[in-house]
Amino acid sequence: MPTWAPDGTQIVFNTVAADTGDEEIWTVKPNGHGLTQVTHDAGTDELVPRYSYDGSKIVFARAGATLASVWTMNADGTDKQQLTGDGYDSFWPTFAPDGRIYFDSSKGGGLDDAAIWVMNADGSAKQRLTDPALRAGCMDVSPDGKKIVFSDNWNGFGPKLNLVDERRWHRTETANV
Repeated sequence: MPTWAPDGTQIVFNTVAADTGDEEIWTVKPNGHGLTQVTHDAGTDELVPRYSYDGSKIVFARAGATLASVWTMNADGTDKQQLTGDGYDSFWPTFAPDGRIYFDSSKGGGLDDAAIWVMNADGSAKQRLTDPALRAGCMDVSPDGKKIVFSDNWNGFGPKLNLVDERRWHRTETANV
């Protein structure tokens, strides 16, 4: 899923690269010029990249042969840092305005026990926010950092869209999607 840099001058996305044959992260200007391959990591897929609110960092999921983990790097691709990788399958990371990173993670992989977690930008202070039985994932944080929207599939009747007040972590609105 392509996403905009906060200042609107770049778009970041992932697609298969000819040099590795894997999903890599790219940036491009909105007019289509300046296409730049940011990662070159053979044997892994770099997925769902998103800019930090100040545009200096990109958070992304790196998937290897088994589990995915959350990583950050500078917007130019330097200084890659692995933030998760503790036997969980961690995916769909996104920055909050305060610099924290939200992501979904599951012990077994997939949605069977996925929960939403939050951590500091350096990977410290990981905290699970939802019950794994909810099968929550694919979240985004509102521009003011006060609400989180995510999907869940806990009831087997298809995904629901949830809007949650970040400070209280109770669902305030739901809608079937």
